[in-house]
Amino acid sequence: APTEIYTLSLHDALPIYISGGQKKKVSIASILCREPEILIFDEPTIGQDRQQKELLYEIIRKQASLGKTILIVSHDIDFLSHTASRLIVLKEGQILADGDIFKVLSNKFCVNQASLHQTEIKALIERIKIEEIPTDASIFTIQQLEAYLKNVT
Repeated sequence: APTEIYTLSLHDALPIYISGGQKKKVSIASILCREPEILIFDEPTIGQDRQQKELLYEIIRKQASLGKTILIVSHDIDFLSHTASRLIVLKEGQILADGDIFKVLSNKFCVNQASLHQTEIKALIERIKIEEIPTDASIFTIQQLEAYLKNVT
């Protein structure tokens, strides 16, 4: 239930006086009250700080654990790398790639054709060229980097 996710004290607030982030929370909570089987998020991380993105991640994770179908339309590859298992990349209305998110992100042709940005971790690895980590390694999140480094050392 939305009350498990948010503690909102907005019952007396007028909508014109609450922040954009609060409006987004109210919007999500009002949708979750209906307990839909499918949730569609369109660019949910725009204008959200790290704390709000983590809250959104927890909402999505919990809904997925309840068996809900989650569709996220986003350019935020870092967020998607933590929330999605499947990635469909579109370019000019055509499907460029469809599959496991990390396999798709490992496809440099696809990433370049779609003008996607790599995750911050992947970009960091490629930029500083750590000798122990080949630049073609499938490392996109901090958790994957940590696991890789534990196995190397």
